[in-house]
Amino acid sequence: MKEISINDVISIQIIGSTGKLKSLDFMLPVSTAYGIFYSRMSMIKNPLGVELILKNKERIYLDASRDFTYHPKETVKELNTLISSFDPKVRKTDTLQ
Repeated sequence: MKEISINDVISIQIIGSTGKLKSLDFMLPVSTAYGIFYSRMSMIKNPLGVELILKNKERIYLDASRDFTYHPKETVKELNTLISSFDPKVRKTDTLQ
């Protein structure tokens, strides 16, 4: 884990889509392996994250795919709170719908 100062961030943007979650087709019969990997595949089909660029040019990607897959409304709300906490000059993304 790494602590990042808000003053070190020169750019923040949300990468991915927060539109309707893309569902997966069900296989009949549903295999155990499919059941185990269903949530992982859903996260792959619905990528979402935050990219930070720091003053030292380091890029940090914070993956929110899992949270968005399980709790889409709450995740969008939290991402909006995060984006809003930065100066508009730093934001490369508007708040989400």
